[in-house]
Amino acid sequence: MPQCPFNDRLSAYLDGELDSEQHDIVARHISICAECQAALNALRRISSLFAAAAQPHLSQFSLHRLHKRVDAAMEESLLHLAHILQAVAACVLIAGSLWLVWAKPAQAPQPQQAQVTTVPVAWDTSTDETSTPAAAFYLADATSQGGSADLP
Repeated sequence: MPQCPFNDRLSAYLDGELDSEQHDIVARHISICAECQAALNALRRISSLFAAAAQPHLSQFSLHRLHKRVDAAMEESLLHLAHILQAVAACVLIAGSLWLVWAKPAQAPQPQQAQVTTVPVAWDTSTDETSTPAAAFYLADATSQGGSADLP
C-alpha cells in the first residue's frame, strides 16, 4: 500500500506549525484518510509520553562541566580552522615566491643614451661681463677643467 502524501505534514499539523490554509487542508484530509488518522494518533501518544516523562536535572557541577566541554570543543574547532587557513596561506606564499623566482623577467627596452653635442661658443673677454655670478661661475668652471679663461 503506498504511503499517503499527507503523512509528512502530520507532525507539523500536530505541533501547530502550519499556516491556517494548510492546517484546514490537512484537517479535511485527516477526516477522510484512515492511514493519516492512525499515524496522527500514534504521534499524539508519543508526544504525550514525552510530556509525561520526568525532565532530567543537572547539578550545577554537571552543568558547569558540560559548558566547559562545549566551549573546549568550539575552541578546538576554531583552532583547527585557523591551522588550515595558515597552511593555505603558506602554500600561496610559497607558490607566489616560486613563480617570482622562476618567471622570466620581461625584457625591458634598453634606454638609448642621449647624444650630447657640444657647440663652440665665442667668448669675448674684452668686455667686463664677469661681473654677474653666472659669468663668474662659467669662467671658474672653464679654468678648473684645465682650459683657459680665454675661450676661442
